[in-house]
Amino acid sequence: MRPLCSHCFRPVSACYCQVVNRIATRVEVVIWQHPSEQNHPKGTAQLLHMCLPNSRLVVGEQFSKSDLSLRDCALLYPHSEDCKLVTQPNRVNQLLVIDGTWRKSRKILHLNPWLLALPRLSIHAQQGNYTIRKAEAAHQLSTFESTTSALNLLEGGAQLAVLDAVFAQYIASIQKFRPTNNK
Repeated sequence: MRPLCSHCFRPVSACYCQVVNRIATRVEVVIWQHPSEQNHPKGTAQLLHMCLPNSRLVVGEQFSKSDLSLRDCALLYPHSEDCKLVTQPNRVNQLLVIDGTWRKSRKILHLNPWLLALPRLSIHAQQGNYTIRKAEAAHQLSTFESTTSALNLLEGGAQLAVLDAVFAQYIASIQKFRPTNNK
């Protein structure tokens, strides 16, 4: 077994602690990670958690609202016709982010029907930079990218641009392990 970094829990050879830049936010980010993502080598939830001191990372398929201690919370998830949308971003004190494949995130929604009552924050479709993992559609973003976009909507501020640089460095660090295609 390869030695693991005690901070990011990745193999020492693939440690990304050197790219972490901690950014203070007003909004607490609660990252709800599906168990199958916990040790995924291309996951971004742990990196996001390390960059945001005002965040919590929880792993599981089912929780109650009280288990997560949610208050004035919005769910970062695409909206549907029957859901309530965030109308006053300045009143959102917590952002609940589901980390998992789209299939796994839909499973979490199904297993936790109380999530449907939370106001949703949807971000506008944009091209993501998370080229190291497949998505169902080009506009779908990683947990890191979507949370950064949501925090920009909720808080704004130039300091959040640092997260874009962190993500770019993270992608570059992963890319160095990919074989090059020599034609």
